[in-house]
Amino acid sequence: MPRTIVTYWEGSVSWLERLSLASMRAAGHPVELYTYGAETLRAQGLGVDVYDVREILAEAPPISTYREQNRLELYSDIVRLQLMRLGRGLWCDADCIVLDQLTDGADSYTMGWVDDGKRINNAVLGIPQGSELLELYWSAATSLPVRAPWATFRVRMKREIGILFGRDMPGRLQKMSIGPRALTYFVRQLHLEPVVSTKSRFYPLIDVEAPALVDADDRAALAFMRPDTQVVHAWRGMLNLRGKIAQRPPASSWAGQQCARYGV
Repeated sequence: MPRTIVTYWEGSVSWLERLSLASMRAAGHPVELYTYGAETLRAQGLGVDVYDVREILAEAPPISTYREQNRLELYSDIVRLQLMRLGRGLWCDADCIVLDQLTDGADSYTMGWVDDGKRINNAVLGIPQGSELLELYWSAATSLPVRAPWATFRVRMKREIGILFGRDMPGRLQKMSIGPRALTYFVRQLHLEPVVSTKSRFYPLIDVEAPALVDADDRAALAFMRPDTQVVHAWRGMLNLRGKIAQRPPASSWAGQQCARYGV
């Protein structure tokens, strides 16, 4: 049976989240969607199981601090790690369009370079339950005081000074990162680079290239796809910045064609 895909979402639901979830289901994956207070999303008719994230995650610092400061991207980094610690499934962000069933087993590492050999993204992520990577990463991301050994030298030094003055958390979370930078750091520390998939498998486009997905002419988007591409991370943040989320994409665009394919 295909693995369950787990994901997290809060806020309004656009065509992109609907497309993402529909593509996961169409690929044969059961889908569990986690959110803070489940009733709103349950009423959206998304066709997936919706759970309150508080059922699986304690509300305690530093986890609660990320929510309190509305840094939901940091909060979701914690959510995905906890779901893997619980063995709930394979993580895909809610802006990932799944083109082909992901057959990686629960004991496999599933992750990909976003720029080959430099940075590993965590939009698609599977780390085996109980693995050294998962436990090291979890401990570093949730322990107080937060030290962030993956950060730049300047940020690390400022953190150490802050810790000396009794500040468990950075004063400005804008400089905090517990996502791709941290994941890449621990993968390198444990010499796990050989298990990381090539860029084209999950991230055929980088963030600045994402508008090609909603261009009325689909040729630019298609030029990024490769035979091994199984997931297209659509980079919602960039599309939103360019004003491409509020309205459905043109029917002739790559994303518009996917919407038609999955009945969105």
